[in-house]
Amino acid sequence: MPPQAVTADTLLADALMADEDLYARFTAYCPVFRRFARVLLREDTANRLRLADIANMVGVPASDLVAIAHGAEVPPPQPAADPVDPPTRPAWLEGENGGPQHMYRLDVRPMLESGHEPLPDILRTTDRLVPGEILALDATFHPVPLRRLLGSYGYASYAESLSPDHWRVFFRREAIPGCACGRGER
Repeated sequence: MPPQAVTADTLLADALMADEDLYARFTAYCPVFRRFARVLLREDTANRLRLADIANMVGVPASDLVAIAHGAEVPPPQPAADPVDPPTRPAWLEGENGGPQHMYRLDVRPMLESGHEPLPDILRTTDRLVPGEILALDATFHPVPLRRLLGSYGYASYAESLSPDHWRVFFRREAIPGCACGRGER
């Protein structure tokens, strides 16, 4: 794939196949990419996420990644803003009878502790949600990059710290006009 064919919608795997040094240039641009190498360079993840998706995760403009793929020098990004939760739980978490009607749970703490990357499992789970359904995700840390990623797919989120090493994050699939898919793909 010639660099000019790379867009924000290009799959990470395709971009990497076309340019074996691309991930190193992403890392030079924003060292946060180094932290994500283990998950993003997995075949199942790279074949699923677009450049726009990984830009959302890392908190950088997708246009910067496209420019880097085209060989441009791009100045380091400004730090991305983290999601801000309201002081009280959102109404969609309370629902009727004190709780939402359709909530699924996924505890990724054992996966993280064993060294397994849970992102593919999380994405498979969120793909099954229909508008209004909620995923309650338990993690050992506040997964801000995941919140950014799923937010770009049309998921509302809310996080609670239950202890220093136990976070519960709720993701609610919102309806996206003109889209009948799990992750907001068109």
